[in-house]
Amino acid sequence: MIERILVVDCDYHSLTFARQALEEAGYDVLTAGDGEGGLRAALSERPDLIVLNGVLVAGQDSLYRWLGENPRTADIPVILLTPGSEVEEGWLADDHLLHPFDAEQLLEKVRRLTVEASRRGTPISTGNSALDEALRGGIPVGSLTLIEGEASSGKSALARQVIWEALQSGLILTLFTNEDSAQSLVGQMRRVGLNVLDYLLRGQISVYPLNLGRLRAHALQTLLHAMKWGIRRKVTVVDSLSAAVAHSSPEETRGFFEECKALCQGGSTVIVTLHSYHATPDLLDAIQPLCDVHLRLHPNDARGASAAAVEVCQAGRNPAAIGTTVTLDLEPEAAPLTVPVARGSETRPNGRRMAG
Repeated sequence: MIERILVVDCDYHSLTFARQALEEAGYDVLTAGDGEGGLRAALSERPDLIVLNGVLVAGQDSLYRWLGENPRTADIPVILLTPGSEVEEGWLADDHLLHPFDAEQLLEKVRRLTVEASRRGTPISTGNSALDEALRGGIPVGSLTLIEGEASSGKSALARQVIWEALQSGLILTLFTNEDSAQSLVGQMRRVGLNVLDYLLRGQISVYPLNLGRLRAHALQTLLHAMKWGIRRKVTVVDSLSAAVAHSSPEETRGFFEECKALCQGGSTVIVTLHSYHATPDLLDAIQPLCDVHLRLHPNDARGASAAAVEVCQAGRNPAAIGTTVTLDLEPEAAPLTVPVARGSETRPNGRRMAG
């Protein structure tokens, strides 16, 4: 989904025209009048699309080159505004628009890139080759996934593995977690060999501790508001939704999943874990049709606490996989890892805390 667009143009009149056309169409528009300002805005705001004047492309130190080489901006699509009647060799942007242009031409380019982006999303691996095969590559980008299971069945372990794979793929992610801090997440993932600290410090993942039980009847709406606030972060993981569902009616829970599905249709990927106690047959009948992927975890009686059995209850890309069960390895926990946090400060490396 393309919502925030950065226009970088040293021609004031062209920049103003493009900004007005995009804002009138409902887009959130950032602007910069030179390459240095454009680079700062691209790195700090990470827009969904960049409209760039071709004058800023030429040269070894051009903005176009820096955008392509920086991992935070390399995957952002670019529309080049070309000053001539032909596209020069080496201008391998996602699309081009010749000067002069009208508003509808620009909007058509943006709409085309939105459709292409939704089609070419690579699935997010689950970290388990057998499960990836059943899901035809992993969790589809732009999908709604429910991970369900009893306590200690491995729901969070599977969610953490998907988080790790998403981060390694360069995706920007938000995690709403029952853990009391980002420090706890870092420690838990480090104990199983997943060093997420670097991603936290780079801002690629934001972590928000949950206390949905205290919010009671307001839990689902508060969580949904927070998820929409971070919609540009492409992947959202909620671990776990159980406390919110415990204080909500089946209709309210279905409404929450409908809103999540709407976010997915806009290009976001949403992954939710839920305790099986709350996943009653009536609730599953209501929400399962909204889910692209539904995985149910069971203790693996043959291997005990070191593994879980994952049953595929819904697999959007491969209906034939429904009913398939694969084994998920769960690494034993070692001693906790302590990550230093500055005393006397409310600021955490993941950014803001969610109210409640």
